[in-house]
Amino acid sequence: MNRIKELRRAQGLLQSELAAMLHVAQGTVSGYETGKYEPDGATLARMAEIFGVSVGNILGVEDMSQAPEPDEVMILREKIRRDPERRMLLDLAGNGPIEDVRQAVAVLDAIKKTSRR
Repeated sequence: MNRIKELRRAQGLLQSELAAMLHVAQGTVSGYETGKYEPDGATLARMAEIFGVSVGNILGVEDMSQAPEPDEVMILREKIRRDPERRMLLDLAGNGPIEDVRQAVAVLDAIKKTSRR
């Protein structure tokens, strides 16, 4: 079982919006959600990045109690989107655990506060 539809909705994305982000047709996303199509590894990795979860989480093979709250993921993603330094951190974190991204953002925030004094 995959969680693509659930994760997409938690992010407030339409199928067409996710499709654009993945550079695929909307019908392909629909197929991923229904199980008609299987996303390749690169597409799964991109989805994990978009949703802020691991590939295992998307595929439903990880403990879901470890998944971050959708609101928290959306807030982190918005902070990262607006700040080039945070985007660099996300690129460096790759598809690592969301906790690594949280810690990286916290460190960057602390550095910025210290440098403003």
